[in-house]
Amino acid sequence: MLVSLSSTAQTVGMFLLEDVKHAVNIQLRTSAPTAALWVLRGVKMGEVMVTFKVLPADSDTDINVLKRSASESIKELCSLDNLAVVDIGYGLKALKLTIRVADEEGKIGVIEDKLGSLPEVGQVDTEEVTLA
Repeated sequence: MLVSLSSTAQTVGMFLLEDVKHAVNIQLRTSAPTAALWVLRGVKMGEVMVTFKVLPADSDTDINVLKRSASESIKELCSLDNLAVVDIGYGLKALKLTIRVADEEGKIGVIEDKLGSLPEVGQVDTEEVTLA
């Protein structure tokens, strides 16, 4: 593995992955050790991690049905990294979905709209978007 960085580690770095036999250009906004971890974790250029908070349509919505329908509806658009049920308060629950998706214009909005169109869903909020 070859890592080429400027002294400020803010320029484009070239990672040559011998096992994959191709080069990946990544805009670096971090230190060299962190960039090396991206390569080891298999992060591709332009992938982001997005965390959504999905609120049920009403308090009677079965959270397990919501989990199944949410994961099924987006499986063609992204990869689901984590799906958890969280307490909101007063006995209400919500879903926290963490997905990995290509950083393309409008892609996150498409996934948010897809989740929001489910009959069991009352509201979808994008809580966090970070580099994968």
